This record gives sequence, C-alpha cells and structure tokens, in this order.
Amino acid sequence: MGVSMKGWLIAVGGMMLFSAPLMAEAEVIQFEEDVKLEARRTEGKYQDYSLEINGQKTNFPHWMSLYDENVRPLVKKVNVDNDSKKELVVLLPQKAKKNTFINEAKVLKVAKDGSLNELILEDARKFVLNEVKYYRKNKDFHIQINDEDVLVLKNEQQPPNLTVHSFVSYEVDHKGLKARINVTAAGGKELGEIAVRYENGNQAIIEPSEMVFKQKSM
Repeated sequence: MGVSMKGWLIAVGGMMLFSAPLMAEAEVIQFEEDVKLEARRTEGKYQDYSLEINGQKTNFPHWMSLYDENVRPLVKKVNVDNDSKKELVVLLPQKAKKNTFINEAKVLKVAKDGSLNELILEDARKFVLNEVKYYRKNKDFHIQINDEDVLVLKNEQQPPNLTVHSFVSYEVDHKGLKARINVTAAGGKELGEIAVRYENGNQAIIEPSEMVFKQKSM
C-alpha cells in the first residue's frame, strides 16, 4: 500500500489522525565564496529563504519567488549607495513576459559580524511617474525626461501606458543596480524602455537617482 507524501495516516484508539505535511528540505540555490542562498521549493515557488555570509545565517521567511528552470534567484555584490562598501543584491524572479522576467530586488547591508539588514528599495515605477512629463502639441503627444523631449507620438490621443503596474525588471551591472521599465503605447505597441539607475541611499532607503529612455528600434 502506498503512503501519501502529503502526510502520514495514523490510527490511534480507533480514531484516524493526519500528521502535519512533510516540510520540503531547503535547496541550495547559490553558493559562491562566502555567500550561500537557500530556499524551500514547493508548488512551483521558492519560499522560506535564508542567506548565509561568513557563516552567519539570516532567515527571510517573507521572501517568495517563482521557480523556473530558465531563471534562478541570484545574489550579487555591488556598491548601491556609494559608501565604498558593497551591499548584497538578491534578484527574485516573479513572473515571465516574452522571455523576460519581472523580478524583485532585495538590498542587504552586511555588518562586520556577517549579520544582514534589509534596506527599503524605492519602486522605480513611482520614481518614473513623478519625473516623466507629457504635453500635447497639435495632434501629437510629447514625452519628456528632465524637461527634454525623448519621444513624440504622432497622431496619438492618449499618453503611453506607464503606471505602477508597468513591467519592470531589476538587474545588476558593473555600475550597480538598475531597473528597466517597458513603455508601451495606449494601443499596446512597444515604444522602448526607461532605465532607472540607483545610486542614492542611506542606512535605511535606496533611492533612484537618474533615468534614461531608450527608444525601440523600428
């Protein structure tokens, strides 16, 4: 008789009891140098994360990400707040769209004893919505960044789709942390992307510092 992996069926004094479901073992997702990232994989997701550095482990039970063979959670060391010390940036995939993954970025400051303090990362989309400007001229919509036109939509009656729900992907390069936000026309046509760079920060918050629009090649 097979035994269900969801739990043991136990007979006690004529009563049928179910034990608690078996907990999946933690899976090592990344182990490089002095950094080890672990999480439990259940039902297509990673959860119950922990991050160990220099032998000091910190748990992050509120973290959650998508499990997909095409992309994995990733830890990078990079100086995010220009304090000459590298922080840890953890990229957690959330969902996919046209082979590009929306993800979350977690920024952690490392203490001398290896303990970790999670910083608040301001949403790049809110920064963009505060800084991008629109105006109408004749029948065209003009989009401005830093008071300069970066895109003109000919014969458009509505501004591009740019909201707090816009597609965003965080990544780390040699300069630090940045976010890429897709910009689409009201009708769904892809117009390009806005790259947001993070360089400002303090002991609690990491803020966007600049953005650049890159128009899609026609």
